[in-house]
Amino acid sequence: MKSLNMRKGALFLILTAVLAGTMPGNILGQNCGCAANECCNRWGFCGIGWGYCGAGSGCQQGPCITNDVSVPDVVTQEFFNGILGQADANCVGKNFYTRDAYLQALSSYSKFSKSGTADDAKREIAAFFAHVTHETNNFCYIEQRDGASRAYCDETNTQYPCNPNKGYYGRGPLQLTWNYNYGPAGSSIGFDGLNSPETVAKDPVIAFKAALWYWLTNVEQVIGQGFGATIRAINGDQECEGKNLNLVNDRIEYYTKYCNQFGVSPGDSLTCTDDSGGQPTHLRICLHRLQSPTLLPSQPPALSQILLSNRRSNSHNTFENLGRLLPQILLLLCSHRLLRDYHYRSMLLAAHSSSILDLRKGIRCT
Repeated sequence: MKSLNMRKGALFLILTAVLAGTMPGNILGQNCGCAANECCNRWGFCGIGWGYCGAGSGCQQGPCITNDVSVPDVVTQEFFNGILGQADANCVGKNFYTRDAYLQALSSYSKFSKSGTADDAKREIAAFFAHVTHETNNFCYIEQRDGASRAYCDETNTQYPCNPNKGYYGRGPLQLTWNYNYGPAGSSIGFDGLNSPETVAKDPVIAFKAALWYWLTNVEQVIGQGFGATIRAINGDQECEGKNLNLVNDRIEYYTKYCNQFGVSPGDSLTCTDDSGGQPTHLRICLHRLQSPTLLPSQPPALSQILLSNRRSNSHNTFENLGRLLPQILLLLCSHRLLRDYHYRSMLLAAHSSSILDLRKGIRCT
């Protein structure tokens, strides 16, 4: 155990030194102020291409790819009723979920489906409602079946401590779950998520706001990677890598159905099965599990953006060395559960998706 702790400490120091001590200050501190032909992405870094300007990039400034799709024109009453009509007559959700409540909630989330082209917007709307339809069984369920039998309390999350008398099981259109989601959702929307999580099941507008909050916080940034990435962001730990193909296929069926209704192709990468390209299984699973969100009000710059911005500097050797070290560092950190710290999570997930790191080093590039 002592030897293991020494190894853990040594690699942690290596990672800290590489990230904090050897990166040029202008890279770490880079912010918006891009050239006229560049976009400023959600992390405040400049660049061109889909990762900076397109769907899921969180483009803030510059020639962002946006659209003028009117969500109410896509999510018509006929479309909404088409989902409700599939639910049994005795479903409690039939008198809870309404298009008016959805549109009222949507007015607080103007960024929903606005990045990317018009077709991208329609695909995102289709994806959102595909997951909603699956999670609620056609707007039948407000609360998770047998949810009260489980508290869904992560006691290690001290930022959002559980109320021992409350349950943080699935509620609302996307079945918001866990204290670390109820806490920040409540703070953002305006209700006490930790002490009154049942609010999500009592107020339909708040229910849709909670779903949209979760979507924009956890799902929207991966929408450009295909529908499969959204499955992973919502319930990957339970369904992806072949764990429950029936549930995955159910989500895909709804998604393709809604894409057809909206007149757009569903795109590629619909599933979330193993596409690791040879990545070690234990590392892949560990990285996927990191996508269970531990949320803070603001997010640090992603390591991938730091790496990408380094293309303008001459410090390539530093990042080549980092690429060689990362697989071992990732595995060790995963093994020792140091990943509950949000900054480690965002940093390592970004490294996992970086286009700089060499495929041969055991980390899949996208």
